[in-house]
Amino acid sequence: MNPKLQSFALTGLRLALATAFLSAVAGRLGLWGKYGSGWVKFVAYVGSVNWFLPARLVPSAAITSTILETAFGLALLAGFQIRNAALGSAGLLMLFALAMFSGDPKSPFDYSVFTAAFGAFTLAAFTTPMASSV
Repeated sequence: MNPKLQSFALTGLRLALATAFLSAVAGRLGLWGKYGSGWVKFVAYVGSVNWFLPARLVPSAAITSTILETAFGLALLAGFQIRNAALGSAGLLMLFALAMFSGDPKSPFDYSVFTAAFGAFTLAAFTTPMASSV
């Protein structure tokens, strides 16, 4: 295997996952302006894909997912605990994909959520524990 190509690919994957999480969070917090969804629409979306949750738990799910996306995004961006952040990202993305799939089986494929989840698993698999912290 070409070590330079592997390093380039893993760095690109790490940054792509980080920016995807951080961009999504920025959109729901209004930092993307007209290009973002805003918090109210995001909470409604969380409720629609997590239709099985009691309505009172939807805001907590929205807050929790936002905190986790921010934490994983920042860790990946900074190159801190890459393997752990990648595993957490993979788990979170799989939860997103399964929740989306339960209501609209087509949407997690259209939004490449399974692809991102397995990209995160790949990043974890090819990141050595020694290289996963700054």
